[in-house]
Amino acid sequence: MSQIQTTHYRYWLLAALLAPMVATFLVRFGGSAGPRPASADLVMIDASSNPTATPFIDTPSITPTLTPRQAAARDWFARARTQVTDRSPLIRPQPPAKVQQPVTEPTPEPQPAEQPRIERPDLRVTGMITGGGVDYVSLNHKLARVGDEVAPGWRVESIDIVRGIAVIAHSTGQTLELAVDRPRLTGGD
Repeated sequence: MSQIQTTHYRYWLLAALLAPMVATFLVRFGGSAGPRPASADLVMIDASSNPTATPFIDTPSITPTLTPRQAAARDWFARARTQVTDRSPLIRPQPPAKVQQPVTEPTPEPQPAEQPRIERPDLRVTGMITGGGVDYVSLNHKLARVGDEVAPGWRVESIDIVRGIAVIAHSTGQTLELAVDRPRLTGGD
């Protein structure tokens, strides 16, 4: 092929590749072409004025029956058009969280000198969850619930998820309140 034929071939190839894109662009953004919504008007034909025309045959309207869930959804959408709501019909209301009364430590009585001092366990609350109506606390990344032994002589006494506090008690009666470790931002200075 000569130089001119090669150039013409390239132009035709480029035109063949770009033609569908240009046509799509013109249809979408040109505004004059493209699909339009369909509309149909029902024309009643009067048989007395045109004896050769077939008169309109009136058929009974067919309305689908709705299931109770479909009817409830239809009603919810009808109300939603007139009301502003933050709740979805798919979210089930949760019962209010049970708030436990704060545990107050009794004032410790003076200990006699012969009793050994109780060592505080090295425990950190790393999270709290609830499931199946049972509250769980994560102590050093291990789950425990009320009544579980978390260190020698130490048991979980109560869990307050709302406040983020777990109370552990020693077999001698001493209690500790442990709060959830919350990440803290530190300055870059």
